[in-house]
Amino acid sequence: MKKLFIYIFTFLLLLNIFWISVPTVLADGPSVSVEDGAVDFGYVALGGAKDNSEDVQLITVSNGPANLSVETTLFFDGTNSWSLGESKGEYICQWQYSANGSDWYNFLEAAPTTYSLAGNISSTQNLYLKLTMPTKTTGNGPHSATVTILATTP
Repeated sequence: MKKLFIYIFTFLLLLNIFWISVPTVLADGPSVSVEDGAVDFGYVALGGAKDNSEDVQLITVSNGPANLSVETTLFFDGTNSWSLGESKGEYICQWQYSANGSDWYNFLEAAPTTYSLAGNISSTQNLYLKLTMPTKTTGNGPHSATVTILATTP
């Protein structure tokens, strides 16, 4: 039976970013923590792109090894949301993740769809994120999305 650990953090865009983490251990299997848990994307113009390569998030696995997966919600400002896509478009953002900062993978569907980040990790793993903004959106306020890290026993 696979054991599962979930780590949740939230991104707010178009202003300073804060991650709100609520670790939940569902069994006595692997667990993870994220250092430092805060990313500032700052202002990102429509159609523009920004990644967190200057503030890479470090996932530490305890009680490992663990297979790491990620999932996301849609970006939402309280009224409007952006769809996820393979490229930017009207009301469509390209939201990507990477284990190494060079091989990028798209989030194409929101949770509960999960995406593999890395397998059989016993110590640490980097998490890179990149957002390409939609070309058109309603409202200029901050949008947020929640990314969840899942750890299962290999």
